[in-house]
Amino acid sequence: WNVREINFKYWESRVMSRHWNAPARIFGLDQNWSMFAPLPRTEDGWLVMEGTLRDGTIVNLWDFDKPLPWSKPLLVSATYHTQRWRKYLDNITTEPYAAYRIPFCEWLARRWNEEHATGEKGREVYRVELSHRIELTPPPGKPIPDPETRVLWTMYFE
Repeated sequence: WNVREINFKYWESRVMSRHWNAPARIFGLDQNWSMFAPLPRTEDGWLVMEGTLRDGTIVNLWDFDKPLPWSKPLLVSATYHTQRWRKYLDNITTEPYAAYRIPFCEWLARRWNEEHATGEKGREVYRVELSHRIELTPPPGKPIPDPETRVLWTMYFE
């Protein structure tokens, strides 16, 4: 299977025809190396979910009791509450999933307000800013550049 994938047209008639595709997929013999080649990802990153309260306080809307992660967390994967959250949050950093940023920011504000702003004047979320801290992968032997910040969405509440 792997040899055939190198040059499909040449090897299909000599090694393995298309008739083998279904059984190979059923038994997990088909392999895909897109994580490594030909174009592996050249950026990594993490999200900063910043909330501004009506009294001007800046808060972390993802992990309430922690400071905002402007510096790279020691283990980025540990910042995700579950594997499903990791996939969702990774997706909303990309343009095909940009529409999901709005309900996510609304949910962040609602969750904070339900837990912290019960009756306290000025403690409700006024603004949510969702930022992606991007760390580019340098060529081998080159230093890692400082992360860049890309604001994905800013939302204000009345």
